[in-house]
Amino acid sequence: MGAGGLLGRAGGRAARWHDTGWAHAASGKGRLNFLYSVRRNALAVSDALTGKQGAGALSFRQRLGRDPDIASKLSAEELDRAFDLQHHLRWTGEIIDRALRDGGN
Repeated sequence: MGAGGLLGRAGGRAARWHDTGWAHAASGKGRLNFLYSVRRNALAVSDALTGKQGAGALSFRQRLGRDPDIASKLSAEELDRAFDLQHHLRWTGEIIDRALRDGGN
């Protein structure tokens, strides 16, 4: 799956990977290390949610902000923008309207 496919499609328009600032951070020679760092943090959060880690675990956003590999590539503002729910949900109204109008077809 390419970087553009990571966020999928919304409202018939391609959701752009670069809108969140992650494309810049995940480019160049350090791309693989960056992606491994994101994965490592996601797995740690997953372990915490499934009880494989103790209580008091950090959120995914908090972990990424404290990870030196991530923080060296993304500012706190870029991370906040990447986790902005309004950005990722901006087409939900249009999608629901279309589904209701078209009868789900």
